Amino acid sequence: MVSLLEVNIDNFLAYFREKFPSVSVTPKMHLLEDHVIPWISTWKLGLGFHGEHGAESIHAVFNELGRRYCKIQNRLTRLHYMMKEHHLVQCPHVTALRPTVKKRDPYKTQAAATKWRCVTPVLKCQVL
Repeated sequence: MVSLLEVNIDNFLAYFREKFPSVSVTPKMHLLEDHVIPWISTWKLGLGFHGEHGAESIHAVFNELGRRYCKIQNRLTRLHYMMKEHHLVQCPHVTALRPTVKKRDPYKTQAAATKWRCVTPVLKCQVL
C-alpha cells in the first residue's frame, strides 16, 4: 500500500514539473514528496491525525501569546517567554519536575542577620 502511494506521489510530481516547469513546488508538495512516505513507514499511520486545523489553531495561540508579551522589546526574550508558556500549557506535568528548594535553617539566617555594636570601647556590647 505504501509503495503504491509512493509511486503515485512520484508520478504526480513528475507530471507537475513537466507541465508547469516555471512554477515552484509548494511547501505542501515538498512535504508530500519528501516526508509523507517516511512518516507513514515509521509511525504506521497516515496524516489524517495532523489535519490543517492543528496548524491553523497554533497560529491563534501564538498570536495571543504575542499580544500578551508585546511589551518585551527584545524579540529573542519575548519568544523565549512565549515558548516557555506554550510548553507549560501543553505539558503541565513538567512543573512537577522542578527541583525543590531546600529551606534554610531559620536559626542560621537569624544569627547571620544579628549585628553587634560596641557601646563602649571596652567590654559593653549589645545586640541591635
